[in-house]
Amino acid sequence: MDIKGRTFAAFRPFQRLDRTKELAMEAGGIPYVYGICKPKIPHNSNLKENISEDWDVIVFMSPTGVEVTENLIDFPEIKAIAVGNTTAKALREQGCEHITVPEKQSSDGVQQLLKENNWDALALRSAIADKSLEGALNVDAYIMEPVNVSKAINDYSNNEPDYTLLTSGGMIEILLTEAEKSGEKRNLIEKINESFVLSLGRKCSEFAESQGIRINYEFPQPSLESFFK
Repeated sequence: MDIKGRTFAAFRPFQRLDRTKELAMEAGGIPYVYGICKPKIPHNSNLKENISEDWDVIVFMSPTGVEVTENLIDFPEIKAIAVGNTTAKALREQGCEHITVPEKQSSDGVQQLLKENNWDALALRSAIADKSLEGALNVDAYIMEPVNVSKAINDYSNNEPDYTLLTSGGMIEILLTEAEKSGEKRNLIEKINESFVLSLGRKCSEFAESQGIRINYEFPQPSLESFFK
């Protein structure tokens, strides 16, 4: 999709702001990227204890799972499954050498890989992940803590983006929950629908549509890099 010369809005975790802006600018777009959350390990998490056990493979669904465990895992010593090339890159940057990327970059692709290899697996998930991975011990590795969401909503509402990117049901939920507190949920949904709305995958689309958001284009692969190329 050609976004050259067009304005492009997205709501992202703060650690993804710069990369999202870079991708949009490299494609010739004008980015309006708003940070709305930061990852945080839950207080009651058994993450450290689970990681210390002996696993054939550890599953990372996103780069965030790599980032929150950088002080807990000896990455050169593990075998990993990475969902997406961005996650694989984050693992390589931590020194992980044994990385498998499933052909189908989704939960279904991971489950098929685990079934085929009969691996004893630990899956590091977001606390807002919609379902567990079959064939693995699922652990809530992090939660997304809302940060400055109302400011992001106000800034977005004061602009007229040509495109709005929605990356996950979790990001949408954070946005709409905050908007509902101030009685602005309906207005925000209407504002989003005024733009050409992009979804990073089927699950994101399903959640968005359940909230009244119209999806104009759904990425065939859940990868920003592949979209902007």
